[in-house]
Amino acid sequence: CTLLLFAGAVKLPETLVRGPSLIVGSDFTGTSVLEVVARPPSLYVTLDASTWESADAAARDSILAEVISLPLVDDDYRGALIKTSDGRPVAVWIRGSGTRLFEAVEPLADPGDADKAVLFVP
Repeated sequence: CTLLLFAGAVKLPETLVRGPSLIVGSDFTGTSVLEVVARPPSLYVTLDASTWESADAAARDSILAEVISLPLVDDDYRGALIKTSDGRPVAVWIRGSGTRLFEAVEPLADPGDADKAVLFVP
């Protein structure tokens, strides 16, 4: 009984203080993901712009399914903003609501303005 109490006293604090697991770019090896920034509960994913632009609707759905497969199984993430390498936001994933594609719009004059165009709060 003493051994069980000791083991519980040692393992319980480790379990309670566990930080969020961080998803990294290498988790997406073999996909069109170029960069991942994990800030639990949010995930920011950058896709290769040329791959995204050349993909048809079915291929885009496949790309997005690959991207959201990791945060879906990890309870530390509630949402993901997905953009292309040229700075254009293309989709957002919110836990419980699913994925929503943004409508295609005219290219911005300055790709640096893309961050100002979308507010993402999971």
